[in-house]
Amino acid sequence: MHYNWTGLRRKNLIGVKVFLIAFMLIGCSSQPCREPLRNYQSPQLKTANDISKDHVLVYKYDGSLQCGQGAAIPVDQMKNELKDIHIFSAVKKTDGLIHLQVCGSRTGKANVYEIKSVDLEAAKKRGFQVWNFKN
Repeated sequence: MHYNWTGLRRKNLIGVKVFLIAFMLIGCSSQPCREPLRNYQSPQLKTANDISKDHVLVYKYDGSLQCGQGAAIPVDQMKNELKDIHIFSAVKKTDGLIHLQVCGSRTGKANVYEIKSVDLEAAKKRGFQVWNFKN
């Protein structure tokens, strides 16, 4: 028997094109495909743009590592490191950065605290940094 392989390839290619076009049309039919992501804000902590000028957000990574390695330090426990600094709000957030997907690497989860700007140097001495992430 002799097969026309060229004709079979053309039919398969046409079928793939039709499938892709149908997939794109169906995928965008319920909502716009280029709809901007919603900006979900934590109700417990203001964003860096919303806090007053005399307050600042500081953070320290919680120690959690990928694949369950490394125990995460809870927000309330790490708060003890800022014992003489008044904390207005505290929450666990992710930094929103892309982290290497390897067991034992950082997860990007951090404990974030709202403190007075005058206490920033004292917090930095304890290992905290200014929260400059969009999340």
